[in-house]
Amino acid sequence: MLRIWQRLLSQRGEYYEQLERAQHGALDVTAWVVWFTEQVQAAFDMAASVVDLSLARAMFWNQHRAKDLSPRQRKAVNVLLDAGPGGFEGGMSTRKYESLTGAARATASRDLIELAALGLMVQAGAGRGTRYDLQIEGWAPG
Repeated sequence: MLRIWQRLLSQRGEYYEQLERAQHGALDVTAWVVWFTEQVQAAFDMAASVVDLSLARAMFWNQHRAKDLSPRQRKAVNVLLDAGPGGFEGGMSTRKYESLTGAARATASRDLIELAALGLMVQAGAGRGTRYDLQIEGWAPG
């Protein structure tokens, strides 16, 4: 229910326009009901995506719970999980990892290679163009 009200609040200008038309027009409120139903559907879609992301995150950590990760690695993986499928533009690079965790370049590179070796990430590219994305089925690379 909260998502519906958040959606209506974000669309309040249009909400009042639609309500005004329904109140001062003919007795046909079909346009307002259709608009309101679309807003409810959009709110449900947003809520479903939050649930899907939470489930994917829980399933990912459940699958990898026995793997010993450093706090840096855990932080980087959580940032990628929070961004969602394709949400981390360009994937995780050594430079982004350095910036995110404060690790030295060599440490960042080793950490990412280890995450890929453990099966948490998949590597794409080579050299300076090397990028890493979470290895989650159905998630498009960033």
